[in-house]
Amino acid sequence: MSWQDAVKRALVNAGARVEEGQRGLVIRSEEEKGAAFTLLVRRLHMSLDRKVELVGTVEVSPRGNAEVLREMLASSFEVEMKGLIRKSFTWKHWDALRLLEKIYGPITFNSELLEAVKSDNDVLLMLREASPNLFEVFPEIMPPNFMELYLVEPGPFEGSLVRELIGKYLKEPERLAWCIRLQFLYGSPRMPVKIQRNYQLALRLGRSLKKFTGQLYLCTSSSQLEEASST
Repeated sequence: MSWQDAVKRALVNAGARVEEGQRGLVIRSEEEKGAAFTLLVRRLHMSLDRKVELVGTVEVSPRGNAEVLREMLASSFEVEMKGLIRKSFTWKHWDALRLLEKIYGPITFNSELLEAVKSDNDVLLMLREASPNLFEVFPEIMPPNFMELYLVEPGPFEGSLVRELIGKYLKEPERLAWCIRLQFLYGSPRMPVKIQRNYQLALRLGRSLKKFTGQLYLCTSSSQLEEASST
């Protein structure tokens, strides 16, 4: 049995539908509506080693809301794992925010989502079991088709077309969705199980992200009501 077949079996056992895609395995959850991921194997930059990436989106609303999207962007974060035996995790704001700030102005980091995830013991347990080298959480900031392409062919947010797409989408988003990217080295021991655990971690994170976004809706609605009553 090839490792791809073993991975498919592990993911199916985790309640996923798995299909062959142009760039990797396409994974859709049987339980979590609006959750879709792609499993990729890439070369590390300037290295013969390879890494596995699980990237995808979790839709939280089919309708866009620019104010909520801006708060989602400000809440973006990433986690880096250090150590092989004694594992530790470094939590911080999403690195790409710095580049986006240069283009679209200051973005004040909101640590509420990061702190909520850090304080969730279920997520922390799954994180240690999955042990990704890096995972990132950030919102969809381009039309879905373009965002999907960015996720599977990542690069800096550069070029006039990309900047125009992001700028327009931040003002008029089609929908609201969170993006999740998890990375770890190819050839890790029991790789199918590791992929399964990272997939389950992504789904668990998706549920937390949906809950957090619901709270953002409540906050923005309250602020809009206050503004309306004061005018």
